[in-house]
Order: sequence, then C-alpha cells, then structure tokens
Amino acid sequence: PRIHVLELTRFDVIAGRGNGTNTQNIEYRYVVAGYVTRYEKATKLERKAIALEAIREIEDRGGRFLCKLKSDHVSYEALDIEYKITKVMQSLRDEAKKKKLALRKDQEEQRQKKTQQLVSVEQHQSNANMGSPDQIDQMMNCDSDLTTEKKEEDMITSESEKIKSRPPEEREAIMVLMYGLRNRVRLNQMTTSS
Repeated sequence: PRIHVLELTRFDVIAGRGNGTNTQNIEYRYVVAGYVTRYEKATKLERKAIALEAIREIEDRGGRFLCKLKSDHVSYEALDIEYKITKVMQSLRDEAKKKKLALRKDQEEQRQKKTQQLVSVEQHQSNANMGSPDQIDQMMNCDSDLTTEKKEEDMITSESEKIKSRPPEEREAIMVLMYGLRNRVRLNQMTTSS
C-alpha cells in the first residue's frame, strides 16, 4: 500500500540502492548485525525465523519497511512480508560475509606478524652464530703468523658446522665467503713454507 511520509524515523528502513538508503538505514544495520552470529550457525528454516525476529525488532521500535516511489519525493510504498524477509536475509548474508572477510584479514595479519617475529628471531640467532665483529675481522685478517693461520683454519671449520643449520640462500653466500677465506689461508701457508 502507498503511504505518504512526512518525516522518516531513524528506525525506518528504505529498500533499494542509493537515494539516501545508506544514511537512513544505520539503525537497521545495527539491529541486523546483532543477529549475524545466530544466522551463520542456523539451518535454512531457522534463518527465516531469525529474519522475522529482526523484522519484529525493527517494527517494535517504530520502524517501517518502505520503498520510495519515483513519482515524487514523499510517497513510499510499504513492503510486504516476503520482501521484508528477503531484504533482511540479504542483509544478514552481507554482514556475515563482511564478518568472515574481517576475520580472514585479522588472521592474515596475525600470520604475517608471527612470520616477521620468526624471521627476526632467526636473523638474531643467525647473527649470534656468525660470531662477533671481532671474530669476523679475525677471520678476514690473514697474518703470516702460523699460529694465527691455524686459529683461522679452526675457526673456519667450526663456522662451517654452524652454517649447515642456516637457510639455503644464506648458507650459499656464507660458503662462498668461507671458501675464499680458506683459499687465502692455504695460499698464505704455501707462500710462507716456500
């Protein structure tokens, strides 16, 4: 039935897209959001009953389900019960979808945060396993002193064992560095012995 509406209440629900439905239907969306959890767990038959409860709550608050007529700006048509149920069930599905997307986004953010924490811990452990800057400098300095060369050779061997537990791309880069150091130590040994 067509009705003449002078003023909409905050609980009135306007069907359709645009024409102020987003600003008008705020209270409606709050009411619907309160039913989403039950709606998600319900069977198809129960979902219809939940939609009827939401309709009843809106109407108990003085809300009306209306559709604006294009002929003028103050005439609305009251929606029949089937249209109300369809609208509310669609809104419940939309809210459930938003809730799932927000949950997935939150889970993904938590997963990324945990991954970053693990990477940070691994980098910290990796840096600790590599030795202090002084140890690295000591490995890089190849004195002609045989005792220093022996220490470097021992250090390279012990570091090689630590490297095995690192990620492959990191292990490869360190092995190239270690191989170069080992060759420098051997070259120094050969030049000092001849």
